[in-house]
Amino acid sequence: MRDAADRRADNRRLCPTNSKYNITAGKSNRGFTLVEIVAAAALSVLILGVAFQCWQLGVRSWLRQERQTDVQDNLRTALDLMAGELRLSGGMVATGTSELYFKDCSGAQVRYYVLPGGSLVREQGAAHPPVASHIKSLRLRYFAAGGNMPTTDPSAVGRVEITLTGGMAGLDDLTLSTSVQLRLKAD
Repeated sequence: MRDAADRRADNRRLCPTNSKYNITAGKSNRGFTLVEIVAAAALSVLILGVAFQCWQLGVRSWLRQERQTDVQDNLRTALDLMAGELRLSGGMVATGTSELYFKDCSGAQVRYYVLPGGSLVREQGAAHPPVASHIKSLRLRYFAAGGNMPTTDPSAVGRVEITLTGGMAGLDDLTLSTSVQLRLKAD
């Protein structure tokens, strides 16, 4: 029977440690220790947590910007519609500070106002379609024709300043304004 020393000698002859083909020379075949596995898992969880927080911050920012753009688009659309229609109107019917009330170019009465739910409504006859949403307020100022003198007389109005404010929960309010000169005003 061969003893342990003879077996070691045989192993050295078959796989000498200085051989360039010995891939196990100086290495342990034990694998990873429990501490190494726990450390690697903890580091992986930390990296994934940071990556998730960055992704979540990006998504929140994107959603906020999308909502802000929606409010801005609604304000711009409503302001352009009112200004264009008022510019070619036949004159003012009344001079309220929160309702725009005028005659269109055909002589029909048109009224714009904001509902408590945040919709801007265009009323003409029996039709009351909403024009825009996320509108918080409509403010109007009237000026006499050919000057900057404020007026409350509907027949004297030559220019109207329109200010719309809009917003959503969690966003700062946005305000857009324009000044409209009445071109086709009936004298």
